[in-house]
Amino acid sequence: MIKYESREVAPVEIPEAKMDIQVTNDHQLTQIALRGEFVYSTMPSFVHLIKKLHGSERYCVDLGKATRIDSSGMGALLLLRDLVGEDHTRVVLCNMQPRVRQTLIKANFHRLFTLSDACKSAA
Repeated sequence: MIKYESREVAPVEIPEAKMDIQVTNDHQLTQIALRGEFVYSTMPSFVHLIKKLHGSERYCVDLGKATRIDSSGMGALLLLRDLVGEDHTRVVLCNMQPRVRQTLIKANFHRLFTLSDACKSAA
């Protein structure tokens, strides 16, 4: 038999995640460097940014300083892919920390994007 107890629990404050985005664009290659947590609360700023980007042949998302990615962050990367075309060579995810790379591989992102150890190979 399972018994459930009801009790009041004090609310837990969840600190707001922070992410910085830096973009360089030369019309051949747009580099997007992310720093911080690429999660639900930071995803809207990324989506807002990528909807403004257009015209580059290739896009490189530098995840070297991204400390974490969740399903919302991955969804934002999929949106970028949809916006620029589904050719997996047009969007390169590079310079990932092991934890972020492992998360992306578990989600089969290596089948949808080019994953690179260094951003220079995206050029």
